[in-house]
Amino acid sequence: MPPPVAATRWQLSQASANGLFHAHLACTAPPSVGSFQTCTVQLLDADKQPVTDAQVLIDGGMPAHGHGLPTAPVLKSVDNKGNYQIDGLQYSMPGAWLLGFLIKSGQQQDKVLFEFVIGQM
Repeated sequence: MPPPVAATRWQLSQASANGLFHAHLACTAPPSVGSFQTCTVQLLDADKQPVTDAQVLIDGGMPAHGHGLPTAPVLKSVDNKGNYQIDGLQYSMPGAWLLGFLIKSGQQQDKVLFEFVIGQM
């Protein structure tokens, strides 16, 4: 059940490191340099039920260049189906990127790490 993103054109899904959560990242366009990205993430628990009370920290960067994201994105809940909008997500250059989510819900905490490449413009 993907998040409600109008005209989704790029998406990734992955289980968290310890299998406690599943994250589905969906964006209206592939990651690109410069403009703010329009993305949501849907969080499900191990039983595929929506996680509606999550506290989520976002981090990311380019390990090969030794720097993080140029902005400090945040998540805000958009419904009771585990969908969260990402505000303030931006990338500064082409290359290999990581985008990570530290998810805490109740007594459970786990992380999801997405890897992708932004091509040359």
